Amino acid sequence: LPIRLKPGSPTHARVDSLSLEHDIRVVTLPLKTYTTREMLSSKKREFMTYGEVALSRFLKNPSLQTFLAEAREFSIKTGLMKPAEALKLERLKAEYGDVLGYFIKKGILVAFTRRASAKDLACILEREFKSKAHVHTPVWSGIIASYP
Repeated sequence: LPIRLKPGSPTHARVDSLSLEHDIRVVTLPLKTYTTREMLSSKKREFMTYGEVALSRFLKNPSLQTFLAEAREFSIKTGLMKPAEALKLERLKAEYGDVLGYFIKKGILVAFTRRASAKDLACILEREFKSKAHVHTPVWSGIIASYP
């Protein structure tokens, strides 16, 4: 899982990574499209304020669980995740035990789960959110490859 410690282009950014277990899968589902420019023009202050807090908390305990908890909280506090979406996702997480965590980034729902449950979770999310889900496999390089 790539962790951007300092923003910028590839030659200026500072990036670290967090190793994931081999059976982790990432399910993504588009909810709304935003450009980076749109997001920064309307939410830059919130991103800076809450982003620094979330990164600081994550770096104190760098784990997948901490990342997912901080990313979810960031999504809610910045308004990227609407209250109705958060309630629906919490209900699904409680009913469907293999959801490790979730967040919304640039209008894309991102959910982490186990390999054995990834296709089922994708179907449930498609039904709940009326959009096409995709299952991805994180690879050692930090790049996410689509799951066949």
